[in-house]
Amino acid sequence: MPLDLTQDETLKQALQAIDPRKKHPQWLVELDVFLPYVQQADLATRSSREFHQKLWEDNPITGVGMGTVDISKALSDADFRRWVAEQSLKPLPPSEEERLVYYRAFHKEIVQRLKAFSSRTPRVKIFRALAALYPRDFSTIADAPKALECHKAIYGKQRRPDMVGAQIELMARMEQVLGPCGEGYGEIAERIALPWILYEAHVYPASQEKDTETSGQKGDIQLKPLPAIQRRKGFTGLRGGVATLISAISFVGEGVSKEELMDHLRSEFPDFKESSLRTTVNVLKNEFYVIQETDGIFTSTSRGELFLETNDPQELIPPFLTRTLGVDHILKALQSGPRPSSELVALLQQVNPGWTSDFAPA
Repeated sequence: MPLDLTQDETLKQALQAIDPRKKHPQWLVELDVFLPYVQQADLATRSSREFHQKLWEDNPITGVGMGTVDISKALSDADFRRWVAEQSLKPLPPSEEERLVYYRAFHKEIVQRLKAFSSRTPRVKIFRALAALYPRDFSTIADAPKALECHKAIYGKQRRPDMVGAQIELMARMEQVLGPCGEGYGEIAERIALPWILYEAHVYPASQEKDTETSGQKGDIQLKPLPAIQRRKGFTGLRGGVATLISAISFVGEGVSKEELMDHLRSEFPDFKESSLRTTVNVLKNEFYVIQETDGIFTSTSRGELFLETNDPQELIPPFLTRTLGVDHILKALQSGPRPSSELVALLQQVNPGWTSDFAPA
């Protein structure tokens, strides 16, 4: 039975049982060096290319997992570096609520400014940079779905914050049950590592993602595709596309019955037969993984919540890569350059010999 981490005493015992320096000694050594370097840096240092290289690229707070976003142009831009430096040195508001407003605005502006240098948003890099700058309020779980999963585990299902809010509340919960963190950088390093090690020990084992992801030191996540025989053989058409996803995730909220979800979909698609409605539920649950069912009640998954917040299709990619046959084969084939569609169809027919016509692979 998993621990009920929403209970103060249970969470306290779970956290007190963790020795970060014993669990991940090398990681803590790196944090011992890195956190003072960042915290003690003045404006000139924080404006330098060297500092930003360490903050964004060589940051030991967490790994970047299975991929990364190239932001080298931003790091080479003096105006961007200077703006981050000046913003990060501003005095923080005293209350948690005021700091949350401040952090949300800072995060939003970082995302906006980085759009001038990259077509993709480097979310993990942003949150690990914020954790280095503000280690008392940001955790080492920089991967958004994992942070939301951990948040849900210790606060319960009734709370659904955005990613910035989840970070602040994760660290606030640590302080609530353990007391304020000490002033020494070693103590700060140990405290900031706790949420990830808690996730690793008590949340990840019950996660829907554990079959297709591996977790490692430093909060690092690697995709682990299922064996071919266990993967879905293709995609099912979803009428309405992204709009249907957003509508369904929004509707299930904190929990609805299957009948309520079916009624909602019936109102969206009045011409659908019952079988088509059931198929749509199955697609949302078992192909996009944006909703989940527990004891007959449907709720949104962490991935679904994040997609609802960001509207970024990037959040939907991992399940396709790990749970659907052929997606990774196509990407691998395209890695060396363009390929004609006929060649890709033939490749998919080799991957799935049951596809004897062009229809399914196309």
